[in-house]
Formats: sequence, C-alpha cells, structure tokens
Amino acid sequence: MDVQDVEHLIALLTEVNPQNELPRRAKIPLEDPFHDRLRNVLDAIASVLISQPKGEVIAVGMQSQQNGSEKGIILTLASNTGINNKTLEHARELISDLKALGDDFAEHRKIVEQETQISQIKSQQSELSRAESPEIDESKFSSHLRQKVHDFRAKVFLFALPKIYQRLHKRYQPTRSSRGFAFVNLTNRLDVHSNDSAKILWDASRVINWMFYSLPNNSESFPDHKTHLLIKGLRGLAELVRQLFQMETWLSDFSKIPSEIRPQGATSLLSDISKDVEKIPGFQLQTSFPGNTVQGKIHCECKLALHLVETSCSGLSALPYIGVSKLSCLACWEFLSSLRKIDHIFYVKGSHSKAYFPWKFPEVEMGNARLRQEERDQILNYLYSSLADTYKRRLEAEEWLRKMSDSTVGSDDGIPYKDLSFDEFDMPRISRRR
Repeated sequence: MDVQDVEHLIALLTEVNPQNELPRRAKIPLEDPFHDRLRNVLDAIASVLISQPKGEVIAVGMQSQQNGSEKGIILTLASNTGINNKTLEHARELISDLKALGDDFAEHRKIVEQETQISQIKSQQSELSRAESPEIDESKFSSHLRQKVHDFRAKVFLFALPKIYQRLHKRYQPTRSSRGFAFVNLTNRLDVHSNDSAKILWDASRVINWMFYSLPNNSESFPDHKTHLLIKGLRGLAELVRQLFQMETWLSDFSKIPSEIRPQGATSLLSDISKDVEKIPGFQLQTSFPGNTVQGKIHCECKLALHLVETSCSGLSALPYIGVSKLSCLACWEFLSSLRKIDHIFYVKGSHSKAYFPWKFPEVEMGNARLRQEERDQILNYLYSSLADTYKRRLEAEEWLRKMSDSTVGSDDGIPYKDLSFDEFDMPRISRRR
C-alpha cells in the first residue's frame, strides 16, 4: 500500500453519500478553560477571513513562546487557495481591533461588577438574595464603545461581501434561478399568520429580498449609509436561523406549498437510462475529470497541523486545536485522527463526513515535520484502514437503502418565537428570475 492507494480510495468515497451520518464532532479534552475559549476565537477568525466567492477555506493555528518574563503569541494562517496580502492585512487589523475591544470590554465589566456589588449590598440589607453574574448588555455600552463594536462588525461583513453575494446568487438547479430568489418566491406563498416558523421564514425572506436590491459583489460599491442595515440584517438572519432550527417542524410549512419544482422529462429519462451505468465505481469522476492528469491540493488544516509539528522543535508550544472556516472533509478528519495516534494532538471543530477528490496526501510536509519513517507508515496505515471501513459501510448502506420503501416523518408543535422588527427591509418583492 502507498500514498496513491489512499488518494484513489478518497476518489471512490467521493461517489458514495454519507446517507444519514451526522456531522462528526470531536470531544476535545482541553482542560484549561482559557484554551477552551480560544477554540471559538480561532474558528471565528478563520470564518471572518473568507472573502472569495468559491473554493476558499482558511485554517488558523496558535502558538506561544516564552521570552523571559514575556509570552509571545503567534497566529499562523493556511488556505487551500493561498493567503493574499489583502486577507493578511485584514487579519492583522482584526487582531488589533479585538485587542482594543478586549480592553474596553474589561473596563466596562469592571464598572458593571461594581454597580452589581453595590446593588447586591442594598438588596441584602432588605432581604436575603443572590445576585446574578453580570452579563454584557450592548444597550448599556457607552456611545464610544457601541461605535467601536459597530465599526468592527462593519469591517467583518464588508470584507465578506463577495462571499455573501455568491451565496445569495448561487444557482438553485431545480428552479434554474438563484437560491435567494427561490427562497423569496416560496415564502411569498406562506400563510404568515399560521404559526411561528412561517413568521420566521417570512421575516428572513424580507432581509434576503432587501439584499437583492442592495448588495453589490464587492465592498467598494456598497454605500456607507446602508452599512447599519447590512449589520442589522445579517445579525437578524443569524438569530432567525437559530430560532428556526430549534423548531423541529419548520420544513412542514414548505411541504404545504404546491410545488412547482418538477424534474424535466428528458432529465428524468436520462437518469433512468444511466442508473445502472452510474453504479460503476469511478464513473462519476471520469465525467468530472476527463483528462489523464488531476492536480491535487493539500488541504489547509493538514498542512497547518504538520507546520505546527515542524516548528515545535524551535521551542514553540502549539494549542492542540486548529480553527477552520468550515467543517473539515472526511479525509482531513481521519488524517488528524491518525496524527493523534502518534501523539501529535490536533483537533478541529468537526467534519461534514463528505469526501472530496482530488485530495493530496501531505507526504512532503510530513518529511519537513521530521516524522520518522515508522511514524509516516503508521499514519498511512491508520488513514487507509479507517477510510476503507467507511467506504465499505457506505456501499452497504446504499444497497440497503435501494431495497427500502419511502417513509414519512411526523412533526411536533414549534416553540414560541420572540418577534423581531424587520420593517426597515420591506421593499417590492422580486418577481423575475435571478
């Protein structure tokens, strides 16, 4: 067995679906509470550095170095597409802004704690009570701090505008229009007053409809006077999605709409004719990569993990966690798991369980990390074994599903929804295909 065997196996895994496998989440044994909080920071930094419409994934690692009484922190970025100067400069600005905001938050919390202690003393004089720990309430920030928070969010969202634009206008194949247009068109037919989830879906469509009118594909073309609406809209969408996903029955609202999405007759016929042909391993990849040569890339989390192993020899201590802008693919997840088996411990937030071809095994990078040949062989064997088991299991699951009949799932009542105001986003509903 060699490196090519692993890469070919990943190619075969690309053709079998994860079926009902849930995204994989690591149980990360970070005993230090400070390190545990840093996981969220690294993931957030990786996410807000994404600006390219397609193909960009960014990983962030952290190392510390003791210089006498001072401790230095080093953040290292890696990307599947390369880190350009604009992204690097943006990262430096965000870190600087976060440090400044951290100082302001610390000062604000001191004031809140002092006020809480005074309030608690007064309360205890009248009755026994237990004061709750102070929470950060943005409405109580000073005007200076509120403006700094607003400017930080604006910088993050405007940098990501090309990616937001691409997601909004990405083609939704069944309707031959964009995903954003399809969503707005479907919500036009909802009974908004029927239940909480329908109201949430309608409010989300109001924001998305506004975006069609207002969002350019780059930050340079975005008018300054609409920045506050951009921030409110994106934050509002995040809250709406959070509320919606707590409702197990929200999809039933769409199922009540008479669907206009029907497979084309010719497409359906071709699908039936080619069904048996497409079962041949490698058929789908042959149509996607018709040439004789495929250029593979090393995914950023694997590249970064081996870089952190390599630089550990120079006295740098790495946090055993790598922030990634999206869930890792199956091969990266299993590679990091194999790396942990030889005591090089690195975790990521999870995996969507899908395999992506081409995926290149980081053979040269393992040599640069000074891994012994015995360790490299162990990693290769662990990785191949785990991927082979997954491939076998998924093939068996596909065969089993082919023999099953369709089934339906019941639904429960949703949870109460706290209404939010989205009146500022009301505009004429888009009516043409986009």
